[in-house]
Amino acid sequence: MDSFPTTTQALKKPYRLNVPVTHQSARIDIGIEPNYAFALYLPKVKRRAFFLVEIDRSTMPVARRDLRQSSILRKLLAYQAMWKSKRHSQHFGWRNFRVLFVTTNPERVENMISCANDHALTKGSALFLFVDKEALYEGDELSHNWIDARSVSLQLLP
Repeated sequence: MDSFPTTTQALKKPYRLNVPVTHQSARIDIGIEPNYAFALYLPKVKRRAFFLVEIDRSTMPVARRDLRQSSILRKLLAYQAMWKSKRHSQHFGWRNFRVLFVTTNPERVENMISCANDHALTKGSALFLFVDKEALYEGDELSHNWIDARSVSLQLLP
């Protein structure tokens, strides 16, 4: 947090921000706040990679028609809007970031990927990485194969 811009450091909740999202011809401000955030230093490319983590306990629907109600779609669209508008650079001082979704089971992962691919703003996005908690707990989180919305498997540390 020491590397955040001074205005962000002064906030009571520096990881919480609002982003405007346009969906089905309606504009709505969506507040997002990840469960966790961390950075990894990538020695091969001599830079840091930043990650925001969403822990999904399957308590909200993957998608709803109304974005004023909580859903995974709402989060996907908000993070995509944050990336597209470069709010992460302005708010956190980061050049890059990815959002990691850890959820309850492989079927939920598939539903989240399908939801991302059903919407033009998030279709095929490499911004999001998905995993179910059982698969993640079997080994090392950094070398585990995460799946993105393109169904490409990759690791956090290349």
